[in-house]
This record gives sequence, C-alpha cells and structure tokens, in this order.
Amino acid sequence: MSAARKERPGVDDSIADLKAQIATLRLIQQVTVAASDSKNESTALSAALEIICEGTPWQAARAYTVDSDRGGFLPASTTDYLKQNLEPTVARETLAALLESSRARRFSSGDDLPGRCLAEDAIVVSHNPSDELTGERAALAAELGLTTAIAAPISYKHKQYAVLEFFSTEDLLTHEAELEAGLQMFSEICVRLGVRFDQLRELEWSQAHEKRVQSILDAVSDAVITIDAAGMIESVNASTLRIFDQDEESLIGYNVKTLMPEPHYTRHDDYLGAYLASGEKKISAPAERSKALEGTAQSSRSNCMCAKPSPMTEPSIPGYAGISVSGKKQKLRFCTPRGRPKRLTAPRANSSPP
Repeated sequence: MSAARKERPGVDDSIADLKAQIATLRLIQQVTVAASDSKNESTALSAALEIICEGTPWQAARAYTVDSDRGGFLPASTTDYLKQNLEPTVARETLAALLESSRARRFSSGDDLPGRCLAEDAIVVSHNPSDELTGERAALAAELGLTTAIAAPISYKHKQYAVLEFFSTEDLLTHEAELEAGLQMFSEICVRLGVRFDQLRELEWSQAHEKRVQSILDAVSDAVITIDAAGMIESVNASTLRIFDQDEESLIGYNVKTLMPEPHYTRHDDYLGAYLASGEKKISAPAERSKALEGTAQSSRSNCMCAKPSPMTEPSIPGYAGISVSGKKQKLRFCTPRGRPKRLTAPRANSSPP
C-alpha cells in the first residue's frame, strides 16, 4: 500500500500532462475551425487571438500582417485582444494601454520583438519584455511588471503572412517541458493559419482573375458559353444574354442543348460523350473545325451561330468553352417555338421557324 502511495504523485503528473495535451489539441482545433470559417485574414487573426487568450494564461495579444509588397515590414495594425477576466492584481488599463501604443507602431525587420520574429522567421520568446520592447511599449511593460512575451510568425511555402504577439504578467514557458509544449502549440497554430491564408490569397487572386477575364468576355460582341463535362452551363458573357434575350438565372446550371433545335438537341450529349471517350470533336466539321448550328432564342432576328467547342485544361474537371460567331455567309434564324416560356427549355423535334 505504501509503495502504491509513493507512485501516486507520478501517476497524477501523467494524468495532468495528458489533460494539458488534450486541452492544447482542442484549442488548436478551435483555431483551425475558426480560420476555416473566416472569409478573410483579419477575421481569422481576431478569432485566433481571442481563442488563445481565453484558453491559456496569455493575457493580451496583437497581430500584424506582413506588407511584403513594400520590402517586408509590419505596418500599423488594430487587430488585438485583451483577456476578459483578468486577475485583480493585473493592471487592466495599463495592459490596454500597451496594446493601444502598439496600434500606431510600424515594425521593420529586426525592430522590437515582432520585427525580430519577422527577420528570423521563427518564434521568439522573451522573459524580460521591458528590455526587448522599445519606446513607450518598453515603459508600459516595466510598469506592468510584464514577465513573458512571445512572437510567432505565420508563414507557409516560404511566404510570410503575419506575426502574432502575446503578453503575460505570469511566468510562462520557464520550464523546459512547458517551453517545448508552448513552442509546439504556437508552431502548429501558425502552420494551420498559414495554410488558410494561402488558400485565402489563392481565392482572392482567382476571383480577381475571374473578374478580369469576365470583363474581357463581356466586351466581346459574340456569345461565349462555358460548360462542364455534362454540358451544364457554368458561365456566359453579356452578349449571350443579349443574343438569346435571357438572364443568367435562366441559363446557368441548365444544359447548353436547351439553346439548340433538333437534331442537335438530342445528339449533343452524344457529342460530349464521344469527345470524352475518344478526344474526337464530332461536333466540329472536319474542314472548318466548326459547325453551324441553328440557335434558338426569344429574339426572331436573323443571325449565324457557329459553335466552336474548345476543351479547357483543368485537373480532373473537364470543361468546354463555345463561341457563337455572327457572320454573313450563313443565314440561320434564331427562332422561338410557339408556347415556349421565358426560361429556355428543350426544343421540340418538329419545331420550325415562324
């Protein structure tokens, strides 16, 4: 019995360590989920600061976004967080003043704790912040009796996105095991935030690129339609809406064959299926590599629709772009079968121009 009692403290320590590890994993997961739900970097950073401060002994935090377009520095930032329930011994107003004084600061590489973190692209820990910080920040740190500060970089694929900075009046990360656990936590959080920021930047670039391409297509007088491998319309340009007298809601998500009369309406799925199977453009004439089709539209104007399907290269997502070209050599009529509603539907096999 006495031997069991002697072993008990070690068991208790192991249980405490396990609980701490579980709590850290939960905190990391919370930050990850919040970042995934965020539509921009600022929202993700704000959520991360709050989750970490409320779930750990860190009392205040700031986030700086790297301005890589102008040489790489940390511009002034208003993204910070102050723990809701502080110990009575902590001067809340002074801690808030520390955050406020940091808002107007711009840190170059190597300047102050955030600048060191940016320069080294590594986590920097300070157990004497009043000596590490500069200017008014150093004076407020001394007044607070700040004992621990940490700065952690958010980077991914050799690109720096932001720097997180945390403060506490408690002695944190003083023991080797505690320091190792703290560094691992911040490292994992920053990696996950870096992945999310990379996704957001890619999405932002993609959306901007899409807008530029769409503006170019809208300036084209011919109709341009993109479809997926099943023939469903994914996008149209302004000329398509004008020529077919439709709005986007009447076209997007519908099969492109609804714009075609028979026999092309019935055969179009076979055209696409044959191309996917063999790569042969059966919809295109061998000589011109295009085929004139009778296009249907609510306008009764005479015109020529020349379908030029072109495969678009997208990994694992086949798609096609088609262009209807106006011309004088061929006279085909866009017709509206009697009884057709505003939304385009499949033309009847026996439909004929009015």
